[in-house]
Amino acid sequence: MITAIIWFASFVMLFMTTFWFSILLFNGIKQEKTNLNILLNYPLVTIAIPCYNEEKKIINTLNSIFLLNYKNIEVIVADDGSKDNTLNLVKNFSKTHSLTIISLNHKGKAHALNKTLEISKGEFFSNVDADSEVQPETLSLLLPHFSDESIAATVPFMQIKNPKKIISKIQKIEYLIAGVIRSLMSSIETLHLTHGVMTVYRTSLLKKLGGFDELTLTDDFEMGMRLIYHGYKIKMEAKAAVFTHPPLTFKALWRQRVRWFRGYIRHHIQYSKMFLNQRYGMMGKFQFPINILYPLIIIALTSLTLITLFKTLRIKLMELFSLGFSALNINFLGVKETLLSLDYKLIFPIVVMLILGIYIFYISHILNKEKIKSPFVIFIFFVIYPYIIASHWVSAFINETGNLKKKW
Repeated sequence: MITAIIWFASFVMLFMTTFWFSILLFNGIKQEKTNLNILLNYPLVTIAIPCYNEEKKIINTLNSIFLLNYKNIEVIVADDGSKDNTLNLVKNFSKTHSLTIISLNHKGKAHALNKTLEISKGEFFSNVDADSEVQPETLSLLLPHFSDESIAATVPFMQIKNPKKIISKIQKIEYLIAGVIRSLMSSIETLHLTHGVMTVYRTSLLKKLGGFDELTLTDDFEMGMRLIYHGYKIKMEAKAAVFTHPPLTFKALWRQRVRWFRGYIRHHIQYSKMFLNQRYGMMGKFQFPINILYPLIIIALTSLTLITLFKTLRIKLMELFSLGFSALNINFLGVKETLLSLDYKLIFPIVVMLILGIYIFYISHILNKEKIKSPFVIFIFFVIYPYIIASHWVSAFINETGNLKKKW
């Protein structure tokens, strides 16, 4: 049984790796052709900022929005019952800047977005998390994609803002690699997620589809899946950069990722009709099946490598104790014996994935003009972090199948 799992996982991961590598090698990160005519009329864009207890970051977020070089914007701040000084800070800011403030009882981000959607006047609608910042050119780079009527939403390249701790530096690498992969998905029309930092939607379409789902804590991911389900496309603009502040503790990271992954599981079940459905093109025939297999294989491979490692370690320790601790007798983890004992069926796909990961890591830094530094952080990301991610997935599966209460 274990051998069958290893072979299946090896095949799938090798296929995925080869596929994405070929797309990256032959297509590169394509810059989509856009029609700038949409900017000639300067359509109004509503920018919604839902916030809850964001007194430390809300002003930086607002300042970045009002520095956009696209000026025909309507800014609406939806305070979701903040208990700190957020609302007062926004009111003071509104004395010198044109924005609308709505004060709500604490009913969640999706509810706040829907309330802003109800009063929005813009042809396009964008949401910006209150702990993030945008670049002056971000909106101007995103809007031209809407010259294609089949495009429902455009997303920018999200990055980490000034990481200082090891945990945030690890996430910076993760976000850079994720951005490249999403760009590749966009190039083959399988991008199926939106995020909370300056994703731009067609307002009429959001209203037609009933707004954001208030019963989920991953409303942005659900909206992306819903748009694809209804036959629309999502495009990513790699040149449009936005920045967010990541969790700064492993506990906070754990809660965030378990929440994300629970949403991932739930929404794939919710939109399971896309699975192998030719109507959805590459999304149905390729991306959706891969999305289902990916977390299962990550859990399987990391678990099997840990089991193999502990078995090898146990055998070597038994040899060590049986032979004694004399320096002349110790043959602990001898290179030759260790190499011969390795399960190459398990190691081969992991090595191939690692090579692709390193290549995408390199490309992501080149594209974003980032210097490659902190070798210790890079080592943790590629060698240790996958096991942390696998544990997040395991927890998400347990929580979701047990229907445990969702936590933000």
